[in-house]
Amino acid sequence: MSELVTRSDNGSILVMVLLFTAILLTLTMSLAYLGRTNNRMATLRLQEEQAFYLAKAGLAAAEARLRVNPDLSSGFTGNLGVGAFRVTIGSEERSGSRRRLQIIASGESGSARKTLTGIFLVEPYPHHPVWSYTLYSSEDIYLGNITVEGNIFCNGNVIITGPCQVDGNIQAAGEAMVEEGIGAIEISPDQEPLFQPHLNIDFYRRMSVQNLPDGILIEGSNTPVGVTFVEGNATVSGTFPAGSAVVATGTISINPGTQTEGEGLLLIAAGESINVTSGCNLRCVLYATGSVNFIGSTSLSGVAAGGRIVLQGPAEFVYVEPTASVTELTIPLPGLNVSRETWYENATTIRSS
Repeated sequence: MSELVTRSDNGSILVMVLLFTAILLTLTMSLAYLGRTNNRMATLRLQEEQAFYLAKAGLAAAEARLRVNPDLSSGFTGNLGVGAFRVTIGSEERSGSRRRLQIIASGESGSARKTLTGIFLVEPYPHHPVWSYTLYSSEDIYLGNITVEGNIFCNGNVIITGPCQVDGNIQAAGEAMVEEGIGAIEISPDQEPLFQPHLNIDFYRRMSVQNLPDGILIEGSNTPVGVTFVEGNATVSGTFPAGSAVVATGTISINPGTQTEGEGLLLIAAGESINVTSGCNLRCVLYATGSVNFIGSTSLSGVAAGGRIVLQGPAEFVYVEPTASVTELTIPLPGLNVSRETWYENATTIRSS
């Protein structure tokens, strides 16, 4: 009888051990499955976030390219380590001096893809209207002893103080005044004001290929293609590569003999003023927030625009369109504004693995 009871107890214990083992195994497998599932969901969530920010990076890259090339019409790709983005140009509308276009950016990381669409506005398009004039002055301009091929615009008054030979139009938002004995000169007063372009110093600082200190002498033969940025004042001299630019926060002085290679143009922009010294024969686009001063006998093929144009000697000017391909000037001119009107998120795609 005792032997039967012992065998019965042993059987019960065996059943309980087997049942406990089965429950423990099931629980362990369930926890492992939940762990794998949570890990996969966390990975997918991370990849979704990375894809979203990759798409945002694509829109930011498109905005940067539009600032350099307002005619941007072809897509591009980029890789940022955790994934890649692809940018395509969608529909666009052009009205007057505005270009409104749709840009689609897709970011892809692992199994996730996110697509964002941005609506961008480029204005004035293709460039600020100031760059259609040979000379532009935001304040009164005194003209005398000059020869100009092209048009002149002044936001203030035009005062003729000496002989002027202008093969083009002279327009003024203010009045036109001619000193006695000079003769008849055709001037169109009371025009709609044309406001001075804004010089975005930080933009040129960011895109510069070299950053130089105050008081530097910049020799063209030692200057790379691209933007040379100066924190302060600078003097330029020598032969510069076509399509180059010198931008300074202070005043830029231009020595005689400063020129560009071939038919190219050099962009010189100053946060304060530009001094063109006597004997200069330039192919340049000159822009100063303050004044552009022509000191002595000078000549310019290109454009001069500033808060004031000051002529202190005989001068010759010939208009060259800054955006013409022959100038090789791909650096954006002051005054272009690129803004993102809105953006929205398209569908998220999760690929099966």
